[in-house]
Amino acid sequence: MKLTRLFAIVFTLGAFYTGCGRNDSVKNEGPSADAGSSVCGSGEVAFAKGKTWSAKIHWNAGPKMGLEDLLENRFCLTFKNSGENLSSSVKNVTVIAHMPAHGHDTGREKPMVDSIKGPDAFVSNLYFIMTGYWEMIITADVDGAGLDEARVGIDIRD
Repeated sequence: MKLTRLFAIVFTLGAFYTGCGRNDSVKNEGPSADAGSSVCGSGEVAFAKGKTWSAKIHWNAGPKMGLEDLLENRFCLTFKNSGENLSSSVKNVTVIAHMPAHGHDTGREKPMVDSIKGPDAFVSNLYFIMTGYWEMIITADVDGAGLDEARVGIDIRD
């Protein structure tokens, strides 16, 4: 009983300290290089709400739960414009991992867009703090069409 109460207190303080909700601070701006080809493999495709782009998601490793898997949760996004051609310019890419049922994000560890090369954006540092249904919210400006977002559901299991 005391251990459960202690866990509840620690979890509540941790959520308060790290802040629940969206993290809009992860940005990677600048022009893309060499849009002629993609280095990413195959994967699930996400479509932007405004239909200005699509992105193929290729997990290098992951997705897994836990801090020990933080370095393993990496993926590559390959962007295509609305004409289904590989993008020549990808800017302002952000990735947010959000757990809708609980209303929180990943805590202190935030997803990072490490680099953008041609149509590919490389994302790391995804820390899924618990099992369950998560959404990745991907925002990008592809080929100057303006910011648009796509949501991708992920079911994290042990």
